Amino acid sequence: EIIMLVYNRCETEKEKRMEKVIEI
Repeated sequence: EIIMLVYNRCETEKEKRMEKVIEI
């Protein structure tokens, strides 16, 4: 299982959300 952290850019660069994407 590969766990990768993907940073999604919202409308504002100040707000960065971390989404965990798990690829099997």
